[in-house]
Amino acid sequence: MSEVSSSQPDNIFLSGSIPILFAKTALPISIVMMVNGLHTVVDAYFLGTYVGTQALTGVTLMFPLFMILVSLFTLVSNGFASIYARAFGASNFRITKKIIDSAICLALIFCSLLILSFLAAGFQLALFLTNGSHELAEIGYEYMAILILGSPLGFILSINIDRLRCEGLLPLMTAITLSSAFLNIFFDWLYVVQFGWGVAGSAYGTLTAQLISLAAMVTYYTSKRGEFSFLNWRPVSFQWKSLIALGVPQSLATRVFLWQQQSLCSPSSFGPEVAMKPPQAPTASSPEC
Repeated sequence: MSEVSSSQPDNIFLSGSIPILFAKTALPISIVMMVNGLHTVVDAYFLGTYVGTQALTGVTLMFPLFMILVSLFTLVSNGFASIYARAFGASNFRITKKIIDSAICLALIFCSLLILSFLAAGFQLALFLTNGSHELAEIGYEYMAILILGSPLGFILSINIDRLRCEGLLPLMTAITLSSAFLNIFFDWLYVVQFGWGVAGSAYGTLTAQLISLAAMVTYYTSKRGEFSFLNWRPVSFQWKSLIALGVPQSLATRVFLWQQQSLCSPSSFGPEVAMKPPQAPTASSPEC
């Protein structure tokens, strides 16, 4: 981890004007959130136009499950960011590696519990959310099943996006998150419009974009920094209690944000009785490390 220490003096959080630091931090995150909002609208258009109103409605009715998934992403990544930033700022690089391993381990445990719960009761819950409509429940279940089974990608990507932010690598963080959003739009168009994969195509588009973004991050840390932490990960339980306690407030705030974004999206733009697809969660967390 010695490579990290050599780059630490360039960390924007360690020098410079605080107002300028706020601007440098807030502007990229604001842009990312706006692009994610654009992706929500474009994706809803693809589903409503090329798959049908039933598909879009079925996906939208899964919003409570989608919100739980995103809240868990936020819980782990924000709790990790607070602990990691303090260790990184103290130049305690042995602990930073341990924190990364610990956060990924906790994320995988959450993934396992989430997947097992969904496999056990997911369709019954989908039926409940669609008020007993088997057609809508099948559509929503298919969409959420793909996202939940692929949730390890989202968890690990969220942790490492916050890692970039804490290390002061905001340009790289912004480039990866914006690229992920635009790739998501592209793969949604490819899978839904060109391949005709329907609702499944929308979910696979999200996972494909996340996989490419994570691969870009692995490439950076291995080739540019000479750091192989992605390849020598070890499961450890370290400061899980603190991580959860620090992540819960932002997780709850994310739920409020998603509810507000959902209420502001007007379904009338896509035809009568068409609901919007659940909005994409912000991939970069807004609070400071």
